[in-house]
Amino acid sequence: QRLDMAAEVHPLFATRGVPGTHDIPLALATLDKLSMPLSDGDLIIPRFNKATDDRFPQAEWTLLDEQPQVIILEGWCMAVPPQEESAVRFSINQLEQQQDPDAIWRRQVNRYLREEYQALWQRLDRLIMLQAPSFSCVYKWRLEQEEKLKSQSNGVGAGIMSARQIEQFIQHYERLTRHALQVLPARCDHLLQLNSKRHVISYQEPLRAAGREQGIG
Repeated sequence: QRLDMAAEVHPLFATRGVPGTHDIPLALATLDKLSMPLSDGDLIIPRFNKATDDRFPQAEWTLLDEQPQVIILEGWCMAVPPQEESAVRFSINQLEQQQDPDAIWRRQVNRYLREEYQALWQRLDRLIMLQAPSFSCVYKWRLEQEEKLKSQSNGVGAGIMSARQIEQFIQHYERLTRHALQVLPARCDHLLQLNSKRHVISYQEPLRAAGREQGIG
């Protein structure tokens, strides 16, 4: 599906993770099922395999035999609002300069955030943010994650990346990560600020402090 988007819309959509490369209908359908009492057996939760850069076979998806009391939906771009057009117009890194000079990819990503993703954001009852100190930590943390993935998969998998590939990979996320670090803290119900070692150094409730209603809407 991503390769189809890469051919039809822009080549950068071949890389997973940016808005537009998630299966929003599947996410909404899964949340619906999780929110209702089970009536016909187990509930299947989709799983993604980063080592192969694709979903696990359905036989390896997670099975639940009872309705969960709490649902945690986690993701790097969770509840991120679209950017202003003036911000999207200018490239911020080498990847955007060289591979998206006309801003076709980033404008389309922004459109997805403005339209399709809003249905998912509306489902969130509370927003909890683990705030990195800066984007500069992302490469180091992502490299550590890749080393763990390599160990768990015995180094086997087309999706496992080298340090140089990770450096290129995270440029796909730099724009929205910087945007999120700037705008999401004020929109959170619970904000946990992290240091470079991922230790929590402060806790705040921004929406309550501002006297605003809980939720994302």
